[in-house]
Amino acid sequence: MKPTIYRWRPTTCNCEIYEYKDENGVFSYITPEEAEQFLVQIYNQYPETTKKPEQWNKQKKPTKRCPEHASLLNDSQLGNVMIDEDRRKSGVLRALLGHEGFSLNLHDTKTNADGTSYIDFKNGISVSWQWTGLGTERILQMGVTGANLTTNQKNTLQNFCNTKFGVTKVVVL
Repeated sequence: MKPTIYRWRPTTCNCEIYEYKDENGVFSYITPEEAEQFLVQIYNQYPETTKKPEQWNKQKKPTKRCPEHASLLNDSQLGNVMIDEDRRKSGVLRALLGHEGFSLNLHDTKTNADGTSYIDFKNGISVSWQWTGLGTERILQMGVTGANLTTNQKNTLQNFCNTKFGVTKVVVL
């Protein structure tokens, strides 16, 4: 497998970072300088399918940190925090849509114009997201509008979040 380098931005903040995937598919988060070094190695190994290093210099941008993540020590820590937050948000969304072994009855199966189906929230239901805290201590607060979740439903979702992500990592409003 050819190694790859991506500039990645999560759905949870405005940070941007370089993500490197090696020949074995193992991901790591790297500095722009490391990305440049890896690009030269990749180009030397796969010149027909890789941008020339000179093209990279025109596109190279520094790692971008939002104010909430400014205190993180390095790009590796930033990348790990960003992926953790993105997974939390996506995991809660999966649970709300019934993909985690329980249903809160918030979703319907809908049909695209081409006849394929997909799962989405029922009409009128939406989810709000808010992050509090800084650095590694950010907490996802989420709420549902357009449906009145019972105490039992909220507890089911909160217990799922506590088990999957850790106590206090997600707060169900």
